Amino acid sequence: MIQSQHIHQNIERHIQFLEITNPGASETGRQVLDFMSRTSAPCSRKTPEGHITCSAFVVNQDFNKAALIEHAQLQRWLQPGGHMEPGEYPAEAAVREATEETGLSGVQLMAPGLIDVDIHTIPENPGKGEPEHSHYDLRYLCVAINEEMAPDMSETNGAAWLSFEDILSDASMPESIKRLVRITQRLNP
Repeated sequence: MIQSQHIHQNIERHIQFLEITNPGASETGRQVLDFMSRTSAPCSRKTPEGHITCSAFVVNQDFNKAALIEHAQLQRWLQPGGHMEPGEYPAEAAVREATEETGLSGVQLMAPGLIDVDIHTIPENPGKGEPEHSHYDLRYLCVAINEEMAPDMSETNGAAWLSFEDILSDASMPESIKRLVRITQRLNP
């Protein structure tokens, strides 16, 4: 089993590399590292302040569409992602969550891997007994070998391929998703 100190070191290295590939994420990356330094279990869902999550910005092989899920609780389009399992590295969690939530097969991590970090507030969920808390989301670039989806309807309200053009022009699309498109376009012109 992978020890938590190795997972923490892995996250620190990814964020240090991110500061080179995406300087705009430097401040948010430092906030994640600060959170990790003052929290005994930053990857645990039981940490009341918040925890590390991992998501995958999955693109097609032509790099012009993204696989998004309609989040069941938040009722909006997001990249697939979620919580790390014990002993799992962040990139592994991102690929696993993308595969589970979209039903895509052949989701692969792309270089440079971590392309963005986002900190966002998750509303209270009395049904799960969770207070309002923060997600310190590590966002990885992935590519799908095929585009056939079979979304997990127990976790989502569906999944779809949306063109980068449609994402960028949709006023209701979260800015963080638009940012992922712009980063991906910059990395793969």
